[in-house]
Amino acid sequence: MAASTSGTITAATALHHYAGLNSRPAFDLPIGMVVHMKAPPDSTSSVAMALGKWRETRFCASVIGASNIILIVGLHDLLHAERILDRINEQFPSVVIDDRRISTRMAKIYGHVLDEQGRSASIIPVNPWCRERA
Repeated sequence: MAASTSGTITAATALHHYAGLNSRPAFDLPIGMVVHMKAPPDSTSSVAMALGKWRETRFCASVIGASNIILIVGLHDLLHAERILDRINEQFPSVVIDDRRISTRMAKIYGHVLDEQGRSASIIPVNPWCRERA
């Protein structure tokens, strides 16, 4: 774990280290769901912004394509997925859910390669400036 220049560990470093070592088991929304949906063109941005404010939302964006909104949410369990889909239908009646995918196990998240228990086994730093291709 990195230390600050004064030799003490910063709160941000400790939190990052804790989150990395215990990412999935300590996280209360361990299952992921990706939802592709279609909203009327004039409401795409406002729907995406509203979905982005939900506690479960990990990523939400309006995109160009047959489905014009992509939503990624964290779930407690599989029943939670149905509640999220029902909530979308209730709050956004003009939105059509085109597809949904559920991820029951993450292999890598935010640069952390996860072991079978969902803990960080190694780190491959996220480097948006890297031009190297695998």
